[in-house]
Amino acid sequence: MAPKRIRFHEGRHDAQVANVATHIMAREEGVRALNPPVYPITLLPGADGALDSAFTSSDVHASPIPAANNVPPSDDNEAHEAVRRPPEAIEQMRLFFRPDGNVVQTRVGGPCEKGKGLK
Repeated sequence: MAPKRIRFHEGRHDAQVANVATHIMAREEGVRALNPPVYPITLLPGADGALDSAFTSSDVHASPIPAANNVPPSDDNEAHEAVRRPPEAIEQMRLFFRPDGNVVQTRVGGPCEKGKGLK
């Protein structure tokens, strides 16, 4: 049986899944962050693609930003779903889900951030 491939795609300040939970899961799975990162993540080293498995992050400038406590926010900020809508994200998923696919950088320039290659 072939090894599993994983593509984590986090929305910064996600109100549905705490970013720290995504970071812990990515670290436990031993994946690397696809360069360039939106922001540095402790103990999650970066790497240039193409990667069999990778952590990616997008900053859609979600509002409101969830509090830094263990209380779920009362309102959603749409960061969880917004990361999958841009054409660059759709292309990255398309390339990953091919039988021979990898996680590759599908945007040109800096991090995947609203106003910088992310709509």
